[in-house]
Formats: sequence, C-alpha cells, structure tokens
Amino acid sequence: MNFRFLEDDKKAHLRRGLFFRLHDESRRLTFGAEAMSDLPYLYSSNRLPPLHPSHKSVATVSGGSVAPEFERIDEFLAARGIKPEAYARYSVQREIVRRYGGKFVHTDEAQQRSYVGALVDLGMIWAVISTYGEMRKLPGDFRTAFFHDAAEQSTGGPSKGRDTLVEYYASARFKAAGCAIRKAEPDFMCSSRGLEFGLAVKRFKIGNLEQHVRKARRQIEGTNRAGVIVLDVTQSSPMMHTPFHGTLDQFRAEAKTWMDEHFYGPMRRNWKAWQLDQRKIPFVVCFHHGVCFLGDGTTARLSQMYNFSLAPVHLPSWSEKAMIDTVHHVVESVRRTLPEAAP
Repeated sequence: MNFRFLEDDKKAHLRRGLFFRLHDESRRLTFGAEAMSDLPYLYSSNRLPPLHPSHKSVATVSGGSVAPEFERIDEFLAARGIKPEAYARYSVQREIVRRYGGKFVHTDEAQQRSYVGALVDLGMIWAVISTYGEMRKLPGDFRTAFFHDAAEQSTGGPSKGRDTLVEYYASARFKAAGCAIRKAEPDFMCSSRGLEFGLAVKRFKIGNLEQHVRKARRQIEGTNRAGVIVLDVTQSSPMMHTPFHGTLDQFRAEAKTWMDEHFYGPMRRNWKAWQLDQRKIPFVVCFHHGVCFLGDGTTARLSQMYNFSLAPVHLPSWSEKAMIDTVHHVVESVRRTLPEAAP
C-alpha cells in the first residue's frame, strides 16, 4: 500500500504536523487577489469536473444560460411519480424562484432574502438528487422533508428539513468523490480504499460552534471508527440575511474574512480544548453557500468548502497513519468536486 506517511521516525511525522499548521496559518495570512491566485483551488475553478455536469458550484442562475434547478428537479420527480405537496419545502422554494427569478431589481430586501434562501435550497436539493440519480426511489426521510412536510421559512433557527438537506448534501459530496455511502450513525458512513469512516454533519450558528463540534465528536467516538466532522454555516451567514450586491471577488473576500473569524479562528484556538485528535477525527470541513447579485443583472450562486486539518495529540500508530492518509485523500477529492474551494 502506498501511504503518504512512509518515514519511520518521529521527526518526519512531527514535520508533517508542523507543515499542516504552517500551511493553515499561511492560508489565513495570504489575503488579497494576487496572493490567493497562487494557491491551488483557492477561489477559482480547479478545472476538474463539478459534482454533476448541470450543477456547478458557481452558476449564473438568473439572466444566464443555466436553466433553473427546479426544471430539472421537476423532470426527475415526474419520472419517479413523485408529486410534491403544495406546502412542501420544494414547492414553496420553487414558487419563489419562479416568481422572482430575473426580477430582483424590482423587489424589496425581504423578497431578495426569500429569493436567496430559495436558490440555495434548490441548488442543494438538485446536488443531492443528481448524485443519487440512479436510485429509482429516494430515501424516505429526504423525500418526506422536501416533498411532503411543510416548509419552515425562518432562517438561522431550528429546522429539521434543513438539517436533513445539509446531511444529504454532505453525503452527496462524499459520494461524488468516489465513496460508497450508507445511512448510519453518526449520520452517514463512507467507505473508501477498504476503510469505513463516519460523517457527523451539523448546521451551526456562530454562537454554538463548540456545542456542535463536541456533539459531533461524541457521535463519531460512539461508532468506534474514525470520522470527519462536516459543518454548514450557511444559514448564519450575513450574506443570507442581507442580500449581497457586488462582484464575485468582493463576495469571496467578504466570505473569507467572515469564515476566518467564525470558523478558522475558533478552531485554531480551541481544537485541543474541544478534545479533537487527528487519530480519530483527521478533518473538520465547513460548507458555505451564498448568492451574489451582480451588477450586470445576473445572479450567481456560490458553494464553498473550507477544510481544517487537525494535528495528532499523540504519535499515530501505523494503522492510524493509514487511516489519516485515506481520509485525507477522500477530503481532498471532495474539495476537488467544487470549483469554489479553500485549502
């Protein structure tokens, strides 16, 4: 087996741990368009296939050539005999996009917020069903949450439907990266290179990151397997509550600054106190979705993934090194499915 960790001495492994910390620190300090362009996959297309040919992480969804997701979702559902309830999340968000699409200039801020939330939801729903497209029958909880249960319209608060969407979106990204996926504790189990590891998926608000990280850690530990903590901060993003008007570069810069403050910063300061150990949880990843109203009258939806690599509390065994290498390969593959991704 060709592992990344081949040097059988403590210094080599410690150098690698130092590299991850220095790499993460350099990513934080490198701010500005010129510096960002020198790093791989940082806010630019990585020229690798997206999740699905008709789902791109940076997509012009109003006034451009990309058809609205709901048209493809409608076709998908019709082929399976699924008729969404009129009050269901999908139906409500679909109607918002149909009604306001291409007309945001003439709507007020409240309508723009509804439009942004609907675009994000529909984009994530399409990402899931296009990835699981070979299935004739959608998973029951996903089908119920989006095509039957009434939609919750508040943003940032508790939402079983959004929790379900975030969980299945994470599983879709890992499936697109080549993993075999099954629904099991902690939320999903992934299999790659003969290794099975868990995904503990949480939506978090900026005030309860610690609570969700600790809960995810306990869920992973309860499986007696390694795992990845997958977070989603979209509903707490200021860009969901105040419609963002500007350029893509301005959106990316503001998103980066906000994520540095509310994700990378707390993780750097607290990962030891939160009892995270690379030998059990090699990575914490965080998704952030948003919509940018561009000056030319189009609307762009962006999906971004941020990775935080952990250091070992104690020197890993050979089997733990093999696990870390495999999970690192998978997380990198997940990252490479998004044109918008940060190291």
